[in-house]
Amino acid sequence: MSTSFIVYDAASGRIKRTGVAMGADGGGSLASAQAGSGEAVITGVTADPRTEYVDTSTGQIVPRPVMGLSIDKTSIAADSVDKATITGIPAGALYIIPSRRLSGVVNDGFLEITSAVAGAFDVVIELFPYQTWSVTVVAT
Repeated sequence: MSTSFIVYDAASGRIKRTGVAMGADGGGSLASAQAGSGEAVITGVTADPRTEYVDTSTGQIVPRPVMGLSIDKTSIAADSVDKATITGIPAGALYIIPSRRLSGVVNDGFLEITSAVAGAFDVVIELFPYQTWSVTVVAT
């Protein structure tokens, strides 16, 4: 017998890991022992950390909200002038451009992207509990 479980951050509700425990008691005691300091466990459930989190006031798994972002274009000239603009970004969100090793915090609701180098690169916007948002911009 087995028991599915999730481990989440007790303060934020962010799901940190999921799994299945097996044991003589159906895995329940092993699943319950998975939480570390500042973590909590819910057994007998499954969840997707990308789209769900735990409402810490109710202990229920709920959908992560979607950011209402938009981008005006995904193709720009590689001239350091032409730009793509992402709008609707919540204050405090983190932007990451992994291939360019760039990141920072957005506090004014928008992000302008330019490039002097041709190529495609991903732009990722994160702010928990929102679902992570990403787009690919191509500079030619």
